[in-house]
Amino acid sequence: MARRYDDVWYLASGTDKEDQAALVGAARGYCLCLAYLNRSGAGLAGVDTRIYRPNGRLVFYVVSDGPLQLVRLQPGRYRIVASSDGDAVVMPFTVRSRGLVAMKLRWLGAARLRV
Repeated sequence: MARRYDDVWYLASGTDKEDQAALVGAARGYCLCLAYLNRSGAGLAGVDTRIYRPNGRLVFYVVSDGPLQLVRLQPGRYRIVASSDGDAVVMPFTVRSRGLVAMKLRWLGAARLRV
């Protein structure tokens, strides 16, 4: 089910495989796909995720329910700050008017939830 943070719509997967498969099937219409992974490539949940515009304005915030997230943003430049167990991943990215930006965010020390 689609959810909203301010004017940003998003879909989040739970931890079971069927839920994740349904999310991948719903990717049309979303411009950003986030995958949260630990050192071995297993999925993580509970990741504190914030997306900012270049001017520092927070446009999206969520703590992930599962290892996959789809987000619908306006075209433009952004910076993601995602934290798991006190370790942060910070990356700039650009959303274009067409296409999907896929980001694998990996924490080398994370072992919390494996799916």
